[in-house]
Amino acid sequence: MSSGPPRSRHVKSALGIGALKVATLPLTILLSIVLARALGPADYGRYAFAVSLATVLALPAGPGINALVLRETAQAAQAKDFALMAGVQRRARQAAVFCTGAIWLAGLVYALTILDGDARDSATLLGAMLLFPPVSLLAIQAGLLQGLHHPFASQVGQLALRPGLGLLFVLGGIVLLPEFTLGEALAAQIAATLVALAGSLWILRRLAPPELARAAPRYEDRAWRAAVLPFALIAFTNTFNAEIGILVLGAYGMEGSTAALRVATSGAQLLSFPLFINNMILAPQAAQMFRSGEIDALKARTRRFARITFLVSALAGIPLILFAAPILALTFGPDYVATATLPLQILAFGHLGNVAVGPVAMLLSMAGHEKAAFRGQALTLVIVFALALALAPAFGATGAAFAVAFGTVVGRCVLALLCVRTLHFRPTVV
Repeated sequence: MSSGPPRSRHVKSALGIGALKVATLPLTILLSIVLARALGPADYGRYAFAVSLATVLALPAGPGINALVLRETAQAAQAKDFALMAGVQRRARQAAVFCTGAIWLAGLVYALTILDGDARDSATLLGAMLLFPPVSLLAIQAGLLQGLHHPFASQVGQLALRPGLGLLFVLGGIVLLPEFTLGEALAAQIAATLVALAGSLWILRRLAPPELARAAPRYEDRAWRAAVLPFALIAFTNTFNAEIGILVLGAYGMEGSTAALRVATSGAQLLSFPLFINNMILAPQAAQMFRSGEIDALKARTRRFARITFLVSALAGIPLILFAAPILALTFGPDYVATATLPLQILAFGHLGNVAVGPVAMLLSMAGHEKAAFRGQALTLVIVFALALALAPAFGATGAAFAVAFGTVVGRCVLALLCVRTLHFRPTVV
């Protein structure tokens, strides 16, 4: 097998995922806008906390093993080893079932012994507990499809179905119910995620090689156990870095600041989608090109993608930074302008810095240097967490946004240095 799909397929994949992201990003932002206006700052802050908590709880058996599933599936596909591919798929789903049971048990103990019985706190915890299992499985499905070189299909469930159905269910609830509350908002998100998971499973069944269904699973448990912890820790630090501000503010009971930070995050995520697309396209290619030793070709391809990615992000980021206040007033409403404008500008600068550094963590992981990638990500987590704890109580959403932006940029610069040391090339813009 060649080092990757033909050039025309790269271009089609990039254009396809770009079109999907561009088409569905308004759905995600519109969902945030509708919920922020319908629930108000206090309940929207609780909703944001519940979603962030579910995202973190989904890590052990979802995003935590996504990169490992992707790498093993891509390499098995290259070798036409369908038995190993079937083994990867089965072990990933077994891990999701095991982790769900363990976390549900811990949640039940917490609810019976610590939770004070407040109805809104109970709704927040219950919503997070019901939401995280399908989120985990969606991440596994994405890794399987991406490893099979279907990057566009891998993101349909997460990028299109989940936010689209979530928006549909929320609008239906607002129209049909006499009062749209926090509980209804969480129920709409859970239902949308379950339907998106069903759609993703159907897509995998249609696109998987026919030999996969007939293959007797073969497992490399020892190698997978050795690799899964670094991959899981990398995913944990990545996700926790993105959600830590929300979690800290929510834990302090600062619902208004939590809502403001979620609003700012929703606006700033516009700038991250070029890097997301870059990673979707390059990850399976990088895994195969590292395996076949085509480092010079990968270096050139990575640098070219990094420069295009930064240019696109900058074209969107500069207007967002300059006109943050009127954009927020027009979209989320005047209630959020005073609290979310500066956090949005800070996060936007942080996103541009991240994009400029390039896909450093992905390259280290695909090259088999998960431990090196984790060291840089762990530094990011320590900085973000320490700054969030120090700044969030006094400065609210602004302090949390600064913690996230500053810590993430510093951590990614460390990862770039690790790429130079271990991979012997720099995947940055310059």
